[in-house]
Amino acid sequence: MKVKTGDPQFKFEKGGNSVWHNPLMEFIEKEEILTKYLDGYPQAQDEFLDLYPNWINTSKHNSVEGMDNFKYKAISVGCTQALDWFHLYSSQHGLILKLFRGEYPYNRDIGLFNYQKQMINEYEELREGDALILSYPFSGHGNKHEQYEYMMEHCTNLNIPVLIDCAWLGSAKDMHIMLDYDCIYGVAFSLSKSLSCGNWRSGMFLTNDERCSMVLCTEWAHQVHLNTWICYNLIQNFSPDTLQNTFGMYQQKICRDYKLIPTDTVHICLSYDQEWKEYHRDFSKYFRINIRKPLKLYRKQKIK
Repeated sequence: MKVKTGDPQFKFEKGGNSVWHNPLMEFIEKEEILTKYLDGYPQAQDEFLDLYPNWINTSKHNSVEGMDNFKYKAISVGCTQALDWFHLYSSQHGLILKLFRGEYPYNRDIGLFNYQKQMINEYEELREGDALILSYPFSGHGNKHEQYEYMMEHCTNLNIPVLIDCAWLGSAKDMHIMLDYDCIYGVAFSLSKSLSCGNWRSGMFLTNDERCSMVLCTEWAHQVHLNTWICYNLIQNFSPDTLQNTFGMYQQKICRDYKLIPTDTVHICLSYDQEWKEYHRDFSKYFRINIRKPLKLYRKQKIK
């Protein structure tokens, strides 16, 4: 059984937003998280940063090795603040920022960077004097980038700084991220997708660069404390696997019904069929389809 595509709430999308999971919002309201904040304006950034790395590795679906390699843990407003910093860092150091085709388009469109000159297909196109942002899972197709280990070795050999963007980690499965490469300048994590925190973004940035603006803002307690307070309460009460455990079976069903290819990211499917050509990503060979709204309808109607 398929959900009727005439349903106004049933819509395939091109963007990358994940599933908005209502129980997370209901918890915030039921536990009066906002009221408690306004009563005393608690600063939970230290507690949040202490808990967050361990919380990530309580996942039954994913793991991250090498977080202890980084000296500084800083609050980041989602992953976006970390991306902004790395754009500035690359510019200040005279580096050419490279992006793989299909990468998160924010990095393509922001600031002074020339889209046409920085898009690449293969890691061998990376040269000394470059910098690289890589999403993991890869924004282009929702899976681990197939060249990850090769490109990390390549970047290490050429002293190319790399920022790893883990914005989709909490929406994914079968991600086993190895951070033991000297080229990795920093790693960004966020709860915006995994725990529906897009309206109160908070995350963590790991780096060894003491000059990073997020490190200084965290030391001075100049980040958004309300966001951190909300997210701190959520990670104490919800699993990092919440979205996969809730919607994973429905992703598989939608893919069967519409002849799509499931990915390791729960709200993303692929197709090579020209029927889906409007969902192309930077002239890639495949089409990326966001199924976050169909996921909610399938779950609501208990279609398995």
